[in-house]
Amino acid sequence: MEPSELRARIAGDVEAARRLAVVHVGIEAGLLRFLRAAGRPFIPEELAQKLDLDAELVAAWCSAALACGLVVETPNGTVRGAPCLADLPLESPASLRVADTLARIVDDLVATPALMKSRARIAPERHGAEWIETRANSRLDLACSAARAAASLGMAPRAAAVDGLRRESDLPWLRREIPNAEWRLIDAGAESPLLHATASDLLIVPATLHEITAPLQRARVTQLRALVAPRGAVFVVELEDDPFLAMSLAACGRAALSRDRAASLLEGAGFVAVRDAPAPSESTFGLIAESPCDAP
Repeated sequence: MEPSELRARIAGDVEAARRLAVVHVGIEAGLLRFLRAAGRPFIPEELAQKLDLDAELVAAWCSAALACGLVVETPNGTVRGAPCLADLPLESPASLRVADTLARIVDDLVATPALMKSRARIAPERHGAEWIETRANSRLDLACSAARAAASLGMAPRAAAVDGLRRESDLPWLRREIPNAEWRLIDAGAESPLLHATASDLLIVPATLHEITAPLQRARVTQLRALVAPRGAVFVVELEDDPFLAMSLAACGRAALSRDRAASLLEGAGFVAVRDAPAPSESTFGLIAESPCDAP
């Protein structure tokens, strides 16, 4: 590639990132869906009033959306949704993966050059309590999806456990998916419960293995095997690996986990019959493995 072509591509990527940010705000605030449904122009102040939003921020968004081609300018300072909105899946915005992409760029990747020089890593607390709470809710959603999938596969555990959740108030959501199981939490932050807890017929691991470094992942899976009863099953849900995710995770001292590596870790810990399982979303994968008759 010629230098001029590379410069042009970088410039285009910068504009695409800006457009992505404007799309994200428009989706999450409900602006794009409202404009498409209304089919008529609004001044920014009226648009803010209709959606009960901050007028100054809505006006700023309208200017950015105009530059991105998401809205078009109409007489008397009004804007209306651009025709291109008809092609966006605004009823299922998660399919666009806009928020995921922005989070990887803003949360971690921007800090990577400084981390390379300092050889430091970003602590999760850097992102604040709201970010940590969002992560916890995401794990709960994945755990519920895994429990629902396990039930659809005919699993009926008497004792079930879930990794990565810390609140007892999360358990009723899991009981909705498998009501007859006695659900419990695994405290990943404690040292002893992993080795002495009662074994479960089903253990759900909702995207927690990428929260640690690659060397620790093998030890973690071995610990988890001790929690699965003989003939029991483990259901692992993980994020699909890609280079950008891997770089973002590395900035926090964590490691992505490909499907093949996850399967290899399960087999190395003594699990058998490792196979694909239904995944909650396009950006995740699922694996089910069984504990043999002589499980610890």
